[in-house]
Amino acid sequence: MALPDLPKALVTGGNSSTEKAILSVMEAQIRGVLTNEMTSVYLRTTITPNQISNLTGVGIAIYRAIARLVWGSIWDDNTGTKKQVGTVKTTSVILDQILVIDWKVTEFDIERFLSSTPEVAASMVSGWVSSMTDNLFYNLELSFLQGIKDYAIAKSLVLPINLLNLTPETAKEAFYKIGYKNNKQLIKKITDIMVGGNKSDITGVFGIDGTLQMTKAFALLNYSQIAADTVTIGKLYKTSVMGVEIYESFFLEKDFIHSTEEQKSLTAMHLEKDYILNDMLGAMINRYMWGMPISFEKIRQILDPNTGNMKWLGKCLYSAPTAIRPDLMYIIMSKMPTVQEIQSARAKEWSKVEKKTDATFKKTDYDDFLLDLENVIYYKDLGKITMAGDKPTNAELDTAIVKAGNVGFAATKAKYDVITDTSATMTGNGTDYIGIVKLTYTKA
Repeated sequence: MALPDLPKALVTGGNSSTEKAILSVMEAQIRGVLTNEMTSVYLRTTITPNQISNLTGVGIAIYRAIARLVWGSIWDDNTGTKKQVGTVKTTSVILDQILVIDWKVTEFDIERFLSSTPEVAASMVSGWVSSMTDNLFYNLELSFLQGIKDYAIAKSLVLPINLLNLTPETAKEAFYKIGYKNNKQLIKKITDIMVGGNKSDITGVFGIDGTLQMTKAFALLNYSQIAADTVTIGKLYKTSVMGVEIYESFFLEKDFIHSTEEQKSLTAMHLEKDYILNDMLGAMINRYMWGMPISFEKIRQILDPNTGNMKWLGKCLYSAPTAIRPDLMYIIMSKMPTVQEIQSARAKEWSKVEKKTDATFKKTDYDDFLLDLENVIYYKDLGKITMAGDKPTNAELDTAIVKAGNVGFAATKAKYDVITDTSATMTGNGTDYIGIVKLTYTKA
C-alpha cells in the first residue's frame, strides 16, 4: 500500500486547485512474475508499497498483470508455429471509500490552551493530531481485515481450526494443517501470471489468543528448555509456522461496534461502521495479492464563522481491498462458512452493492468469482454414511457431505460419477461450483 503523505503541520486555508483534482487517473504496474524479493509492507499484505511512490490526488488506479508467454514444440516449414500476442490482465481500482473527520475546539478549550504553558499547549495539540492520524490508520487496517475476511468467506477460502481451543496435540496438528494448506493454496498454485509462490511471499497473521494457544505445541518437545521458555514467555518458540513468518494482530478475534444513543459501548474506531472480526482467528496471505491504494487529503484548520471556534476538517479516500491476484490467501475460522454466510459475504462485493461505501471488498474484472469445490469440500473423507443400497444415491451423498462438516455446500448443485461403495467423483455444475473432488466413505 502506498503510504499517504501525512500533514507535518496544521495548515490554515482551503484546498488549492491542484488538491481539488482528485479524479485524475494513473496506472499502477504490478509484477508480471512473483519473485522472492523481500520488502517491508504496509498493512502487512498489500502489493502497492514498492509499486507506487505517491497516490495523493488520485481517484483511480489501474492494475495490469502481465500474462506469461509460452514456448511450444510444433514447427511447420510453411506456417511456422502457433502465434501469440502479449497480453495483460487489467482491472481498475476506484478510490471511492471515504474516511472523514470534522473536529472543533470550543472557545473554552482555546482559552485554556492559550493560557497554558508552552509545554502543556504542545502536548495538547500533539495529542489531538496524533489521535486523528492513529485512528485513520486503525480504520484502514480494520477495513482491510474486514474486506479480506469477507472475500475469503465469499469464495470459501477457509481453513477450519479452532485456534482458541487447542491442546498440545491439536496445536501440533494445526501446524501441519496450515503447512498442507499453504502448499496447496499458496505455494503450488500455477496460473498464466504466476508459477508457484514462495514461502517468503506469504504473511501469516494470528490473533493474540490464537498465538498463545499455538505455543502449546512446543510443550510436546523433548527439549525441556524450549518447552519451559515457551510457557514462560507465552510466545511461539519461532515466530513462524512451517517457514511462514507470523505476526500477531490486535484486531482479530473481536468485534468493533460503533456507539448509538441506545448502546453506549463506544469502541472509538468509527462513528458509523462496525467491524466484525471475532470469528476471524488468523490468515495466510500472499503479499502480492491485495491492492488498497490511498489518496489522503491534508487536514485543514479553519475558523468556524458561525461560532468563532477553531475546527479541523480531514478527508481520506481509499479503495475497497481488491483481490488483484485472486485466491492467493485463506483465513482461519473455527468452522467452515455456511451457505448463508457465503451468500451474505458475496453480497458485499463492490459491484453488487448500490452504495459503494457499503462494499467491503472488490474482485478484479478477470476473477470469475465462482466457488471451487476444492475449497468448499474441506472434509473429503465422509466417514461412515447412510446408504439404502450397496452404493449411495446422489441425495445420500449430498446429505453426507454437509453432515461431515462441509456446511457451505448447497445440495443438488453438483453431480457424481464413478460411484462405488467406498468412493465417488464429485463435479461442479459449472454455475454454482466448478472443479472436481474425490470423495471417500464407508457404509454405516
